[in-house]
Amino acid sequence: MKNSKVKSYKGLGYKELQEDNRNKQGHLPQTDCDWLRANGYHNVGWDNVIALSDKIQSLKEFKEWNLEDLFLEVDRIGKKYQDPEGIQAFQVAMASEAEQISEIIDQIFPDNEPEIINFSHNCSPKTWQKSKQQKTYYTN
Repeated sequence: MKNSKVKSYKGLGYKELQEDNRNKQGHLPQTDCDWLRANGYHNVGWDNVIALSDKIQSLKEFKEWNLEDLFLEVDRIGKKYQDPEGIQAFQVAMASEAEQISEIIDQIFPDNEPEIINFSHNCSPKTWQKSKQQKTYYTN
């Protein structure tokens, strides 16, 4: 009698995991399915089935994130692996780069016209004339 151990992944056997992959892949956009196929993800062979399951899951999770969430997560991960001195050095370097870019933009697109703001009370707003096509309604 063979003493075989049944493999499972996430509580699913081989055939169940294949079917789960097939169902989940059916809900993905065609571009994702084409990408999986082009990058060698197949639903045959135990290791391939597991890899496909993991990749489908990561694609689904990625689609659920909006751009702001992705940037916040990247920032959180970056802060996790940097010490406060490293973060401070990055912020100083970033401010310096932004200032240099601003100077280059000012050189390329100079703003030579002075901006005049009149704060005097002598300015009167435009008075609008009543349109001849406008109807007037009276209430009693």
